[in-house]
Amino acid sequence: MCFTAVVSAQNFVAESRPDRRSTTKSGTSDEAASASIVPYGKFAVGGGRSVQLGVQNDREWRRFCAVVLQQPGLADHERYVSGPLRVEHREELVAIIEGVLAGLDIATLLERLDAADIANASMNQVADLIRHPQMSARDRWREVGSPVGPLPALRPVAVFDGFGERMDPSPSVGQHTDAILAELGRDAGRSLT
Repeated sequence: MCFTAVVSAQNFVAESRPDRRSTTKSGTSDEAASASIVPYGKFAVGGGRSVQLGVQNDREWRRFCAVVLQQPGLADHERYVSGPLRVEHREELVAIIEGVLAGLDIATLLERLDAADIANASMNQVADLIRHPQMSARDRWREVGSPVGPLPALRPVAVFDGFGERMDPSPSVGQHTDAILAELGRDAGRSLT
């Protein structure tokens, strides 16, 4: 059992070594990068978006080069033809990949990654989460009142059958101060210090 846990954590251990060479890109650390696989981690895409991807073997590497980068010859380049060589030449290879991905929009890149059967995920921004179709499909939004008018609000994470959720209006500044002070046994006219 202990061995299984250690094997499962081997990438975390390898990536945490103090002597590990940095895998930074453009001066910022990519904590998702792998010590033993290249390309693997977060990559910037045109339009200010990012994608997480992982090319895990030589077969995937060939598909990645041909379909995603549209540079099939790169798969056979002497410096990148195998996993260990890609790791050894990480910085220059990542620069090549970043150069291609910077010219693609997120939809085109995700389409190519899916077509090549490469593991990937779009790195969503808050606005993407708010607009995600599942938020509406799962009925996660409610409207609540506020001093400035109705506002959209997310339902509580846990919703149980038979229990209504409480979605009160947002109070105005100071609206409940006297009631809260009274609950605390304080006089509204006295200082709290």
